[in-house]
Amino acid sequence: MTEGDSLAYSKDNPAAQDKLAPIEVLHSIDEFPGAPAPDDPNQKKKDENDDEGRHSPDEGYFLAGVFALIHGVGRWLEPRLVRRRFKAALAHPPTTT
Repeated sequence: MTEGDSLAYSKDNPAAQDKLAPIEVLHSIDEFPGAPAPDDPNQKKKDENDDEGRHSPDEGYFLAGVFALIHGVGRWLEPRLVRRRFKAALAHPPTTT
């Protein structure tokens, strides 16, 4: 419905995944298996602002180093293993009967 210059949105039965759905008290079916209560969107924005600058990229650098090491070892080891396999295959050709 429209009121002047603005557009208003209302829904009788909002879906759980609907971003415009109001935050309600948790339903008993959801409480039984231990589902957490929905977060307040206003509180979440405050928490996101508080978390800025706290994350360290150390884990990412460590994993990048591990993968670079594995890649380097593979690049060094692969030609040697292939050469050894080809030499073995040429030294002992398969016998046909």
